[in-house]
Amino acid sequence: MGFWLAIDDSTPQIFTRRNDSTFVFSSDSTVIIHTFYVWAEDNEGALDPTPASLTLPVINTPPTVNFVAGTLPKDTTFPVATFSFEGHDEDGDHTIEGYLLWLDTDSQPQILDPAQTSITLYDIPPGERTVYIQAFDEAGALSDTLRHTWFVQPVVGQVLLVDDDPETASDQFYRDFFDSQGIPYSVWKVWDGLPPSPIDINAVINELGFTTILWYTGTETQLEGATVPLTDFIQDSSHKLILTGKSVLLVSQEYFTHNVLHVDTVTAWNTIILPITPLIAQVPGIPDTLTLSAPILDRVDGFEPDSLAEALYRFTETAPAGPAALALRYPAGDQARLFVFTFPLDQMNGNGNIPQLLFTILGNGTP
Repeated sequence: MGFWLAIDDSTPQIFTRRNDSTFVFSSDSTVIIHTFYVWAEDNEGALDPTPASLTLPVINTPPTVNFVAGTLPKDTTFPVATFSFEGHDEDGDHTIEGYLLWLDTDSQPQILDPAQTSITLYDIPPGERTVYIQAFDEAGALSDTLRHTWFVQPVVGQVLLVDDDPETASDQFYRDFFDSQGIPYSVWKVWDGLPPSPIDINAVINELGFTTILWYTGTETQLEGATVPLTDFIQDSSHKLILTGKSVLLVSQEYFTHNVLHVDTVTAWNTIILPITPLIAQVPGIPDTLTLSAPILDRVDGFEPDSLAEALYRFTETAPAGPAALALRYPAGDQARLFVFTFPLDQMNGNGNIPQLLFTILGNGTP
């Protein structure tokens, strides 16, 4: 009729009509001896007087957990960070029941589903923080504790200054401008790489309350990895995005989709600007001319804006590249929210009027 089963006790305890059963033993990494008993029962309720038995040494190998290579947040982040991890168990990965995760400020760990292999933490308190992760299996065994310590910087103001140039002179130029105007701002250093997680990139650009982004680049740039969230950012008419640097136009052509930067035609690749080569304003209300504050500026690209944008500065008619545009704003007029400069603003301050230009661009968008 069926079978009676027992573990570690010679008294029948569990009845089943099946011919097999699965048992999970709680155990750690030490060997524990268990004895399994089974009695057959007939249709009159009589039990086998000599039950079958099997003595088993049981050992459970604890699971392990590791961060996925190349996915850890940078050493310094804003109050958002994504962690990707993976667990394994020698007894079979299917035996992992879940993960425990906690921040150093948490009183209780979060319990994560075994299918969850990443988590994004928001509103992380500023300062040095440590995240801890443990895997646990169906027998209750815990992995060693995985941990990562990093620094969380607070969000300051509504202006985000994106440092995409390893040259410290550029960094100081823009800092000095905002400091002189009393404008609170946050600095996001990305020249050595954006956060590995697209979630974190989008969160910084679109979820932390920034209304103005000034992104300055060097010869190379990390703009490629931020084109999607930046595109979303400038859909809001109350936002302002200022892009400046030698590599901006190349990124515009290759990575921004649907002509987001409103560049119609490239007219000059890799031209140069000399101290005797002024840039001439094309709209009222901005400094009339910009001149070089460095000995020479190479790898500058000229273009024509599309019909929805307008040029801000051009070469003179007699320049080797002709009257190519080197800056635009979109939409045309004083309500522009996108400004593109294919040269570094900080290196065109020969007349000392780039701060005036930045102040004019920020306009009512200045916090």
